[in-house]
Amino acid sequence: MAENIIIKKLDNDDDYNKTAQLIYETSVELFKAMFGKKEKAVPRIAALIRLDNNIFSRKYILTALIDNQVAGILVGFDVKKIDKKKVEKDFIKALSFFAQIRCLLMLKLSKQILGLDVIDFNSIDGLYIQNLCVDSAHRKKGIGYKLLEHYISKNNPKGSKNICLDVESTNIGAIRLYKKIGFETYDELFIKPAKITLYKMRKK
Repeated sequence: MAENIIIKKLDNDDDYNKTAQLIYETSVELFKAMFGKKEKAVPRIAALIRLDNNIFSRKYILTALIDNQVAGILVGFDVKKIDKKKVEKDFIKALSFFAQIRCLLMLKLSKQILGLDVIDFNSIDGLYIQNLCVDSAHRKKGIGYKLLEHYISKNNPKGSKNICLDVESTNIGAIRLYKKIGFETYDELFIKPAKITLYKMRKK
């Protein structure tokens, strides 16, 4: 018997720590460089989820629930509606002094912190899917496909906007899924501190 999968916006009754853990798992090396090891990074991401004006805010998160437990997440938003100054303020508000120093050091080294350079805000005209992850215990159930389908149908029902995302070059399963939905690779980006290559994909 198929499990009942509920797709909905993240709310206060959902598990923010589990959501933060899944966000961390979308790019472990990148988030380790930004926020530290998992045990420190997850609470920091959860603190950002609770705030309203950053790229990890609960406002932008879809969850897939099985038995009221978070089994998958998608973080996506309209790039033009993101205020970079407010994003920076939320990061300062959510992070400890030493975590801020870590981020500032990475900014100085790579200019790819806060997602503001990794995501090329100036070149994206439309929606950006920042994170998509399914818990390892619930993979191969079509959850990633359902999250993408729900997000696209609710935010771009007439197909009038571009939808962009980045995916690590080694994530073969995710790349296969995105191609199935209609995404195509149009560029790539090497992130030096995290030593990863991102494929930039777009669904027109």
